[in-house]
Amino acid sequence: MRTLFLYIGIISFLTGVTIRLLFIFDFFFPFILFFIAVIFFILSKKERYCHTEVFVIISVTTLFFSFGIFRVDILESGRTFLLDSSLGTYSEHTGTVITDIERKENYNRFTVATRGEKILIYTNPLEKILYGDELILSGVLRKPEIFYDVDNLSNGKAFDWPQFLAKDEIYYELFYPTLVNTGKGDLSLFQNIKRGLFITKESFIKNVHKVVSEPEASLLAGEVLGQKSSLGNELQESLRRTGIIHVVVLSGYNVTIIADSIMRSLSFLPNAVSLYLGIGGIILFTLMTGALATVVRASIMAVLVILARRYGRLYDITIALLFAGFLMVLHNPAIILYDPSFQLSFLATMGLLYVSPFVEKFFKFIPKKLGMREIFGATIGTQIFVLPLLVYLVGQISLVSLPVNILVLPAIPLTMLFGFMTGVFGFISYHLSFVFGLVSAVFLSYQLFVVNFFDGSYSALIGIHISLWEVIFVYFGLFMYFIFRKKDRAI
Repeated sequence: MRTLFLYIGIISFLTGVTIRLLFIFDFFFPFILFFIAVIFFILSKKERYCHTEVFVIISVTTLFFSFGIFRVDILESGRTFLLDSSLGTYSEHTGTVITDIERKENYNRFTVATRGEKILIYTNPLEKILYGDELILSGVLRKPEIFYDVDNLSNGKAFDWPQFLAKDEIYYELFYPTLVNTGKGDLSLFQNIKRGLFITKESFIKNVHKVVSEPEASLLAGEVLGQKSSLGNELQESLRRTGIIHVVVLSGYNVTIIADSIMRSLSFLPNAVSLYLGIGGIILFTLMTGALATVVRASIMAVLVILARRYGRLYDITIALLFAGFLMVLHNPAIILYDPSFQLSFLATMGLLYVSPFVEKFFKFIPKKLGMREIFGATIGTQIFVLPLLVYLVGQISLVSLPVNILVLPAIPLTMLFGFMTGVFGFISYHLSFVFGLVSAVFLSYQLFVVNFFDGSYSALIGIHISLWEVIFVYFGLFMYFIFRKKDRAI
């Protein structure tokens, strides 16, 4: 029963956050709901009432729903917009780089914190800037604007760039400012650790580029570190049309491989030591990749698996998924509506849990060698579950996703292993790195061959549109069906 209450509480919280992001309520509304929750909880303690469990469920639902609304109220009350007075005028700003540098073909992009606000900066790609550097920036400050997604023009749909940035409390942009880099700013211990991790990541990627040619090198950086910014629009669009883009955005599949590799490499140590080193390794990897939503979600779940095994507890993967979502939304409520990476990662995992096992039953004729049947079921399951959101976001459906995933996914673990060794040995010996790079290049060339073979005008349906409310309605029904179906079977 406690597990059921946990399910209901987390789902109610996530629902409250979503509803509050879509609508504005009176400030006292969540307090009224809290008062109602207390009343029903008190009634549940009265023995003269029948079905007291119903009162408890109503109390838990109302309490967590009100908490979700209140959490968004706190988020929105903290918005200050202190730099509005500088909009549209040439001004100077001094701040510290607080994100990793996103290196595109034509520009670098990063975020600077200054005077209690965040500014998204675009600079020349040749600028040498690192996380934690203190910059003096001069230019014209602007508000983000809605625009058509240049990385996916096929859907002809406007991308709400202001809302996407607002989820990270970024309300200003500065394009190609005059820039003076005064060096490393006054950083905390945590910030110094992040700076070191980002520098290590850049060195790792440079090691890969020394021995692996393009576009294989950028594809490898995407698969191992989620660094897809240098792939180029054409290759990214090909990966998207063929339904394999998830391999370069560090999906749960990639993170699971990495977490498992970390734990296996530490298995010779005492249990307690390997436990904390393994968790520490996962956390450091998450930070090094920029703490992307997909990585954070998968890392939380990986840590929960490790802790469950260590302390002999049963691991309920559905609770782990909901708990990971709860923690992430509690930290930043806006991601539930305005971060596609979080949404797709969450939904893909739901599809993997509930649809894939069902699908596999119908394909017993497919051999289990190399995990073929599992890959087949996982691909169909995740595609079914993310389909409504994908159609809403990009307006297209890949028609070749199934064969491409079946052909590519078996090669990913070995590609990541040899790719990781390529980057690591680059710090030690060019020749050893070159050997591992050759093996990596073979796997990467094979993947690109599969993508190019299936990519074409026939590979995806485009121009499909559905409304946000239709998407919310579909997923609410799916969540309720699968979660309570699972609970009914357990009872």
